[in-house]
Amino acid sequence: MRYGWILLATFLLAIGIALTLRGGWGKRSLVRYSRYPDERQFPEFWEKFYLVNPLGGIGVHRAYTPKEMEILRWAVQDESWQIRVEALAAFSRAYHDPQQRREAIQWGIKSLKDPH
Repeated sequence: MRYGWILLATFLLAIGIALTLRGGWGKRSLVRYSRYPDERQFPEFWEKFYLVNPLGGIGVHRAYTPKEMEILRWAVQDESWQIRVEALAAFSRAYHDPQQRREAIQWGIKSLKDPH
């Protein structure tokens, strides 16, 4: 029975935290007033995401084609930080071609100097 009270208290605490974060109390919700706008609500974001995301799995098995490299170069310079992260993650899997590996390292270094 002692563990029942601990389980109940933990459950109630989790419910309270979830309600607070989701904006259940007051106008100053942590989720609703984020510093960055939620880009995932726009269809353009998902078009870019579905173009870049599958390339991460391809780089593990084979070298990228010139068209795939062109897509990754474009995505690394996108204004959305989430798309840039996906592109850099895909670039980091360029194992098979040494030239592509060097280019991936160069893009990674450039992204570290990115002001935004």
